[in-house]
Amino acid sequence: MTITLRALASEIHMDKSHLRKLAIRLGVPMERARDPECRNQEVLTFDEDGATRIREYRRGFGKTPDAAPEGGRSMLYIVQLEPDRMPERIKLGIAVSVDSRLQDYRCANPHVHLLHSWPCERAWEAAAIAAITNDPTITRVAGEVYDVAYLRVVQDRGDTFFELMPDLR
Repeated sequence: MTITLRALASEIHMDKSHLRKLAIRLGVPMERARDPECRNQEVLTFDEDGATRIREYRRGFGKTPDAAPEGGRSMLYIVQLEPDRMPERIKLGIAVSVDSRLQDYRCANPHVHLLHSWPCERAWEAAAIAAITNDPTITRVAGEVYDVAYLRVVQDRGDTFFELMPDLR
């Protein structure tokens, strides 16, 4: 018995392209087959063993509502998106629960690595990111994604910014 990539993606609440990338990373084989429900076009399918492997892997990354840390504060975080292939590529962001946000990222890339996080008011997010990335060795790629020459510079600039802000701990 087989299941289409589209059907499995819908079942586990995952984007089709992310599911395909996950299957490749996990070494789960995919086959091409014609699907009558898609006007007999070729689609990717998984056998039952492959689909079960993905379901079990994904079970640990279930969506849970963000639980607010003590005081209801958010956290500004820095993650390496692909530490093995591109260790200099980072993303800055803010979340109520960094662990939950990392689970979201790991659905697309299981190798995401948290570099550092700080307690942060949402109103400070833009100023914090601007202060951290205002350095000639840091280049904006897109959105909140940056290439950095030295990871330590990013963390030091974040530490300096948050030392100047009121303590939220």
